[in-house]
Amino acid sequence: MKYFFLTLSVLTLNTAFAEIDFAKIEGSWSIKCTQSQVGGKQGHVTETYTFTPAKEYKFTRNWFKKSDCEGTPFEKDTEAGKVKIGKENTNNGFNPAETYEADFTIGETTDLGLMWVNSENTKLRITRGLGMGSRNTMLSLFEFTKSK
Repeated sequence: MKYFFLTLSVLTLNTAFAEIDFAKIEGSWSIKCTQSQVGGKQGHVTETYTFTPAKEYKFTRNWFKKSDCEGTPFEKDTEAGKVKIGKENTNNGFNPAETYEADFTIGETTDLGLMWVNSENTKLRITRGLGMGSRNTMLSLFEFTKSK
């Protein structure tokens, strides 16, 4: 009986501190073309996250006037920094299993978020900008597709 409780304790501890295998998210992930409004800008965007083995990321958002996102973008937003994937956070009933806390750090600023990748490693959903409060929110509805 003592061994049963010891095994149960170890399994519970391992689950509580489980984190996403970073190799699952390495590479480039994109949203091809969607309508957006951010920081006073409005238009159609393509967005790309690139994650490296050094746990760094680069984010690019290209803004287009045309709804097919063709031609030259009228503006481009970029940022780069470090990403840290933390513990599983599916406690609110909205997010699927294996949604993890994610900290995006640029210089001295950390942007709190959530991240989920499907079991086939082909779809990624990210929510960011949660401030210093709880991460008890929904993932983004937009799915990033892994580039080949």
